[in-house]
This record gives sequence, structure tokens and C-alpha cells, in this order.
Amino acid sequence: MEKIKRKVFLVTVDFEGELIKDLLKNEYTTVSSKGRGIEIIDEIREEKPDIILLNFDVINLDPDEFIMILRGEEKTKKMPVILLYSEDNERLRYKEDFTSFVKRPVDKENLLSVLNNIEPVKPETKREKKVLIVDDDSLTRKELRRVVENSAYSVLESRTGFDVLNRVSKELPDLILLDILLPDIDGFKILGKLKEDIRTKRIPVILLSAIEKAEEKAKGLHLGAADYITKPYSEIELSARIETLLERMEEEYSASPTTRLPGNISIENAISSRITKKLSFTVCYCDLDNFKAYNDTYGFSKGDGIIKLTAKVMMSAVKELGNPDDFLGHIGGDDFILITTPDKVDSVTRRIIETFDKVIPFYYDKEARERGYIEGTDRQGRKNQFPIMSISIAVVSNEQKELKHIGEVSDIAVEIKKRAKMTPGSIVVKDQRKSNFKNLP
Repeated sequence: MEKIKRKVFLVTVDFEGELIKDLLKNEYTTVSSKGRGIEIIDEIREEKPDIILLNFDVINLDPDEFIMILRGEEKTKKMPVILLYSEDNERLRYKEDFTSFVKRPVDKENLLSVLNNIEPVKPETKREKKVLIVDDDSLTRKELRRVVENSAYSVLESRTGFDVLNRVSKELPDLILLDILLPDIDGFKILGKLKEDIRTKRIPVILLSAIEKAEEKAKGLHLGAADYITKPYSEIELSARIETLLERMEEEYSASPTTRLPGNISIENAISSRITKKLSFTVCYCDLDNFKAYNDTYGFSKGDGIIKLTAKVMMSAVKELGNPDDFLGHIGGDDFILITTPDKVDSVTRRIIETFDKVIPFYYDKEARERGYIEGTDRQGRKNQFPIMSISIAVVSNEQKELKHIGEVSDIAVEIKKRAKMTPGSIVVKDQRKSNFKNLP
């Protein structure tokens, strides 16, 4: 029986596209994009390719926004995307979301090697908790794998520190077992980098080491390790500690399984802690406008994609423009909490709105985008027109008004949110009491 060729969708200039078609004709079916910009997204939805080859010089879209849209949709989130580039790609904010990179001009052997190493996308199964094992010793990894798999968790493995940093960004494991003595990067440095990134800072890390010095243990715990276990370890004890940590994290994330961001308990603790320590802080209550109408029209699966998109937009803004210890939580549904400092709030919230407004139209069908609205039924059962989604952000700060209790923060935020909801489009509204704040333009 003849082998079924995988379909490669080409988004590139015509002459390069013809060259790639000729290179791949014996092993792949190729389809070229006929459009530019937003039309490409619609073509991908229709073609359902196995792999996308993307030259971002010709798409008339920011590559970060392009990959964000693809990863935010249920039907396209797992599609492998290979980026063809002719310049440094370090500037990409979502580099980890691309499957691979091929430098232009395209070399046949290199391209085929990359394509042939991409495994077909497997159907979604019930999500297992993932544990990443980091150790350069193969025997140790084998022993740890047995312990983890006996607890019914799936296993990822890394042998080097460099690989771990790339792997964690892509896979987002639920827990990391990290050896301190690695051949390339010190385990403490890896831990520090993980805790500096808002996407990975809450992943629990158990440090494994043959060093029993109290100073080493203290250093690891101060850097944010959840636990420190010395070798040789008891398998029963290690298994118990893994299970305890994962159960604890599940309690924290239970309010938001969609985004895996901290839930209500963690949100309350984060605000209360800043109040108790008398730190200067700003709480942003972020809420989507017209989300219910979108959910009713396109279904829960696409609605979940919007929630994940919003989380990603916010995480990116905080990572680039916020502080290392800023907090992002998911209350549930389309409600999020961001805690930053007064000096960062304007730039972070402005970036959130700018990015959200740019990408959200791509999640609507062509007719809705052109009209600027979808038709649906409101909460009173009346037919109505609902504009393209926007985001409202209510801002409460203790910079010029003392806040003594989390309930006070919540009450003010709810009141401001009502004002924000009355204004069409994305907006930031700040608490004006005893303050000289002004709304963002």
C-alpha cells in the first residue's frame, strides 16, 4: 500500500515556495498559501496541514502574534510550525512555540532532516501530570523514571541544563527533579532562571544532590526549591514527596485547570502578603467583554482557547515589562488578577490591551470580522449584536491610599470594573479616590 504523504503548508515568497515544492515532491504533499496576513489563518483552518513552513518576512503579521493565534485554537494548537528565517530570531517573544527553525536560503538536506524528525500529531488524551527528570547520569534517570512511573505520572528527561531551560518552556511540566551537578550549567543557576520567569516560577522543583551540607540545602531553598533530597535517597520517601507536592499544587491550581495559573487561594495569599508586609502594590482585575456571546456562538472549546490566549498575553506583558516577583492568577472563567507595582502598571496594562486587540479578531470567522460583531442572545433572551471581544482592566493601588484588607481591594475593584464595563472597547480604569491617577489614553 502506498504511503500517505504528510501535507506541508507553505507560507513564503513564490520563488522559494517553488524551490521547496521541488525539494519535497517525493516525500510530502505541498500546498502554498494564496493570501497574506489574516487570510493565511483562514487558509490553515481550511487546509488542516500536518506541518507549516513559515517565512515571517512575507506574512504581513508579527510572527509572535501569528504563532499566538495558532497555539490559541484547539484545531491548530498542536500543528508543527517551522520558521524559515534570514536574520536573528532571538527577538521572538514566543520562540518556544515554534517547533523548529531553518535558516534561509533553504538547504535540502537540512530541511528534510527537520521535517522527517517531526512526529505526527497524536490525538488528545486525558492529561497526565508530567515530571521532568534532569540528570546527566543514565542509570540515575532510569531509577527516577521507575519511581515516577510507579506513581502513574508521565516522564520527561533532560541530560543538560541547556536542554532543561528549552524543555520547560515548551512542555511546562508539573514538577521537576533537578540534579545540582550538571555538566554545563549549575543546577542552582537553572533554578534561579526558572523562578525568574513568570511562566515557570510556580513549577515545584525538587533538588537532588549528593552534597549534604546545610549551606547547600539553604541555598536551594532560598532560591525557591520546593524540596532538597540528598543521594542516595529512599524511593518510598521520594515518591511520597512528589505526590505531596503535586497534590498541593493541584489545590492551588484547582480554580483554573485551563490556564494552570494560581487560583483563588493563591490570589488571596498574594494580596494579603503584600498588605501585611506594607509593600507598594497595584492589583489589576482583568475581565473579557462579550466573552459569553463568543462562547455561545463558537463553543466551549474555542472559548477555552480565548482564556488560554488571554493568559499568554498577560504573561508575556509581565515577563517583558513587569517585575520578577509580579503575580498572575486566574479567578476562573474570563476573570484574571495581575499584581504588579505602581511604576510598572501603565506599561504592562497598555501592552496587554495592545496585544489582545491585535490578535482577538483572528479568532472570529471572516464574516464576523468584516461586520465587527456576532449575533446572539443576551442574558434576557433577546437577540442582540455583540462586538468583537475587548478587555477591561480595573486597577486598585495602595500607592496613595492605604489598603488594610483584601476585602477592601476586592470591593474597590468590583466597583471600578462596573465603570470599565460601561465603556465600549478595551480600557484601563483606575481608582480615583485620594489619587491623581488618570486613565490610560
